[in-house]
Amino acid sequence: MGNEHSEITRWHARIGHQSHRILEEINKSLRLHMDTNLLKCKPDCMTCADAKATRSPISKVADSQYKAIDMPDVMHGDLVGPVTIRTSIEKDGKKIKCKINCPTFDGFLHALIMTEEFTHCVFVVLLKTKDEATDAVMKIIRNVQNKTGRKVLRFQTDGAGELSKTQRLIQHFDVNM
Repeated sequence: MGNEHSEITRWHARIGHQSHRILEEINKSLRLHMDTNLLKCKPDCMTCADAKATRSPISKVADSQYKAIDMPDVMHGDLVGPVTIRTSIEKDGKKIKCKINCPTFDGFLHALIMTEEFTHCVFVVLLKTKDEATDAVMKIIRNVQNKTGRKVLRFQTDGAGELSKTQRLIQHFDVNM
């Protein structure tokens, strides 16, 4: 029984600490043959306990005037990349630390990640350069507005600057920053 319980704990961590209902579905679909009675018992997971202990509802933290009350009131965006790995190479008998770009097979190095606040719907667009971000943001906003028939009222970024050109152009849609 101890080995089966550790196997359940291992799979719980592998799937990103999802609920036991999800673990039961994966057990069935992947034919893992884990004991279904053990799956119903919640193992003590410190990662899940820590994550749940620090959460607080947005309504108690943020001013309600900034909270989305309907789709697509507020969208959040961030640009990730370039994706690199750090390694050491040997040159002239010395080890030199360097970063190496890790593009996808199609040459994408960046990712634009946008989230619609009310539904938590996530949009991910792979980009070859950061310059493509503005067009991608505009395309997503246009698409969301066309599908919902409603305007995006506010677009929120982390303020790091990679979407600053986008912030200037987005005012064309009457979207607050």
